[in-house]
Amino acid sequence: MSKKIFIAQSVEELKFILHKVHEPIYCLPLNLETQLYCIKNKINFYNPLNFINNNFYEEALLESENLINNLDFGDLKFESHKKEYKAFIRFRFYSIAFLMELIEKINIQHKIEEIYLSGWNNYVDQYSNKNYFVTDIILNTVKNIKISQLSYSNKNQIFLQEEKKYNFYHKNLNKKKKYALVSNTGYNFLRLIFLLINKKYNILVPIFEKKNFLKKILLKIFKIYYIEFFTLPSKEKKIFTLPKIKFFYKGKDLSKILNSRKEQELANLIKLQYQSEAIDSLFAESNIKLVLTNVTRGIHGYYLDKAKKEKITSICIPHGTLSAYFNKYDKIYKNIIAEPISSSESNFFAVQSKITKKFVKLNNIKSTPIDTGNLIFCESEKNNKNIILFAVTLKDFYNFQYLGVEMYYEFLDNLSLLNKIAKNFKLNFLIKLHPSISKNIEDLKSQYKYLYFTNKKISKVLKSIFVTISFSSTVIEDSLYSHTPVILLDRWKRYKHCEAEEDVTRKNASVYYVNNEKDLLDCINTVKKSDNISFDDYIFSGRSKKNIDT
Repeated sequence: MSKKIFIAQSVEELKFILHKVHEPIYCLPLNLETQLYCIKNKINFYNPLNFINNNFYEEALLESENLINNLDFGDLKFESHKKEYKAFIRFRFYSIAFLMELIEKINIQHKIEEIYLSGWNNYVDQYSNKNYFVTDIILNTVKNIKISQLSYSNKNQIFLQEEKKYNFYHKNLNKKKKYALVSNTGYNFLRLIFLLINKKYNILVPIFEKKNFLKKILLKIFKIYYIEFFTLPSKEKKIFTLPKIKFFYKGKDLSKILNSRKEQELANLIKLQYQSEAIDSLFAESNIKLVLTNVTRGIHGYYLDKAKKEKITSICIPHGTLSAYFNKYDKIYKNIIAEPISSSESNFFAVQSKITKKFVKLNNIKSTPIDTGNLIFCESEKNNKNIILFAVTLKDFYNFQYLGVEMYYEFLDNLSLLNKIAKNFKLNFLIKLHPSISKNIEDLKSQYKYLYFTNKKISKVLKSIFVTISFSSTVIEDSLYSHTPVILLDRWKRYKHCEAEEDVTRKNASVYYVNNEKDLLDCINTVKKSDNISFDDYIFSGRSKKNIDT
């Protein structure tokens, strides 16, 4: 029996289509909030879980590598700028490939009669969840199914921005003072900053947006200076060239869609160049002796590019979790994950765990690696023998990652499993929501009544749990540095984050790998019985304060 379907990137788009169409149709939800809304409101939908398999992720990864390796960077000269370009082109390809695969597989199984589209083609900002582009993808890739477009919205499809230079004013800058430039004060960077202050550094934190006034005053007391950049019109128009992309995937010419995405971001890439020129001025007007960053893409990554040019010592301290690969697909994925948090431009690369140390040994990290131990991961010493943490990284339709990131429909399926286990075995699961889905907490609570959900900081959550379940997340190393064992749950047998114990009856291991319900339950019981867990295979000894002081 043929089906009529509609595709929705958001609940807002879903409601718009349902208001316009007055006949039975099935939804194809493209993110967590939309699928959750369908479940809650009993709207017929196709669950991508039933149509996407591991072969798709592997093949798409190979194709993405081919696409990115053949990009012509034109006027983009710096590593940090090239990474920014690669990221948004890769993300768009992933969205296209995912949607093409779903339409193809659904059509094979259910014979799609008609696809309803909102017609929304809106661009707001680089990674805004208000960017709508499904209509554009479908119109350019689907030719053998009837398409009904319900509107013709094309707001700000090409982002036009007045070219503006950046400047800064800070009366406290003094070339006689010694400065350390730090990319931000998040990710526990304050631990490092206070050490630098004790070593007589003044801290500069460049910002291109407004910061809380009270916070700025408090930090200034500790010699942490936010350098705020303001804009002024540019008298000369910047000449900027990025050659056209030509790319085919599964016999479909994706060049038009990818070039459209490139055109949307030209203004942001020009903006990045102006911001970089402003950073050049900051370096020229201050005595910067050290640069620290945890992000190597975009403007934060440019700090490393500039430091290298000026022969200033720089350290990359990745906030993500990096691990050794097990096959060619795993290698591609893990190198992609490493790209925005590692750099060949930095002098030194902080190796915060033995998991990362194995990654460094297998990859060509040009920066000098330093076995620092924990610098910015969380630490906690209090564990509760009753609460099990479940924490994973999630991405939206506009910024998917393939293979080693749990998809939204897999996340919901795992919640269903944990909800059943919690009910049947009286176990307490605490679900730490990724920031990208924190707004969905009430809907999740109402749907999974035997689970507990939280948006609290991971540093607080770790104080109340005895084991962490994850697929992939920085919470893995946060947990290990909190002397909390980890269970890698991989129900689709797709991805193992790091080396792990697979014998779920063996006590006292610090990382286990399981891929089914029975082993998960057995593993939880094994952890409960363990009384002498060693974490030495995964983390360095010593607490962060000691490591920083050293």
